[in-house]
Amino acid sequence: MITPKNPSIPIPDSRFPIPNSQFPIPDSQFPIPNSRFPVTFFNQSYVYISTKNSIL
Repeated sequence: MITPKNPSIPIPDSRFPIPNSQFPIPDSQFPIPNSRFPVTFFNQSYVYISTKNSIL
């Protein structure tokens, strides 16, 4: 479809939107802990992203 050089860039781009859509879900699941420990939740988000990227 597109030149082989382009796909290599869109691929990582498409990976981020996926985890992004998953963050709103856990955010709504833990609204209380988010307000109590925003730092902890923030750290978990980073770990989640790192884990996702490692798996992919």
